[in-house]
Amino acid sequence: MLGASVAQLAGCATAPVRPDPIGYLDRCPAEARATPVKLGIEPREHPTFIESGLAPASNDPGHPTRNVKPGPISALMVVRVNGARQKYPVSGVALTTFKRVYIQLDTLHLPDGSTLPICGVATDGLHQYGMPTYNFIPFEGAQVDPERVDTSPGAVIINAPRFETVLQGPEGYRVPRIVLAPPEYR
Repeated sequence: MLGASVAQLAGCATAPVRPDPIGYLDRCPAEARATPVKLGIEPREHPTFIESGLAPASNDPGHPTRNVKPGPISALMVVRVNGARQKYPVSGVALTTFKRVYIQLDTLHLPDGSTLPICGVATDGLHQYGMPTYNFIPFEGAQVDPERVDTSPGAVIINAPRFETVLQGPEGYRVPRIVLAPPEYR
């Protein structure tokens, strides 16, 4: 009986906790809120492409799924600065559940090797926080090679390596309207 209790407690300790992207943005420090304005980044959703993680469908460039593990993640964010496109490497952490992957970005990497703090979160094409996983909602045509699937704890597959990033700015910086996915999709 003691063994069952310990196993149950251990299971609870490893159960994924649903992230709070709204709270993450609300708690953003002033220094990180200043970065978008400092760089002249227009307030909008920014296309962002995951650079870390193995693609589980090597033969399908038209529908590039991606393995995502909970933990550190790197991506390339494309922003508009005074009407011109700029690309910035960004990094942060991925938080996974069976249904969605939530990404919280905290660092923007500049071309000179320096970094600036940011508070950014991933959104899907429906302007909802996080992105649906392939196992929960596979996009039509998305391909997965079972031999290339990451089976480590918490690893999931997303339908494509692209997501949109919303950056938190200072008071008065217009943030696009983003909502939580309906409860059955979280």
